Amino acid sequence: MGQRHQFFLRVKNPLKLNIFSRDDNKRAKEIFGKNKYTILGFHHQWLYGRSAAVNIINMLNYTDKDIMSEYHNPFGEQFHAYDTSLDYYIKKLVAMVSLQTSPLHPRGIGYENVCFLNLEEDWVLTEFDSGDNNDGITIIDTITRKYCMMNIYEQDLDEWKIYTLPEMKPVSAMDYMKAYYPETVETFRDDDLSEEKILECIEENIKDNLEIDTEIKRISRGVLTEKQISKIFPKYYKKSVV
Repeated sequence: MGQRHQFFLRVKNPLKLNIFSRDDNKRAKEIFGKNKYTILGFHHQWLYGRSAAVNIINMLNYTDKDIMSEYHNPFGEQFHAYDTSLDYYIKKLVAMVSLQTSPLHPRGIGYENVCFLNLEEDWVLTEFDSGDNNDGITIIDTITRKYCMMNIYEQDLDEWKIYTLPEMKPVSAMDYMKAYYPETVETFRDDDLSEEKILECIEENIKDNLEIDTEIKRISRGVLTEKQISKIFPKYYKKSVV
């Protein structure tokens, strides 16, 4: 149960840090692959709506070399620590990803429960729609600083929220948030509220959605296209693109 969401980060392969032992290197190749760049996959049991959008802010900040300390940052190209075993690296990685630092997050600043999928799922490096999911995914290319969100399931006419978005098509954080927090009377689904209360909710949604979207636009370089996603997942994402 829960609002299950997976997010995937394209990063420079940690193997290129050259900090692991020979034995750890062998295991790391199984987890990260051998290419220059790799995919880190994470599962969150309660991530949806604005919390999923704010997570983009967190990940882009954590992977921004201009604002993050390099020495203890597992995303940094100069990562060093007293213990440079693979297990220690993964521990640092999961700890950083699990830390929610943005005051825009609906639950506030705190520690989130995030699972590192690469340790137990062999599809992570090549696929993005095989997880236990009901609230979509996020793909973040930390190299190009672009992102997208996506509904990966077939639409269900009896449902709404994520299922109002087109299936397997990249969308912006604003489009994703609007599916959960509508900004028009036509898309508002709660019939139990009075017209006055609905208008109040819409006004609040417009304000809160815009605040998060503005910050994402400030620190990102836009939304990934299907063609760009196909290059991140070349063995899987083979749909025709314009």
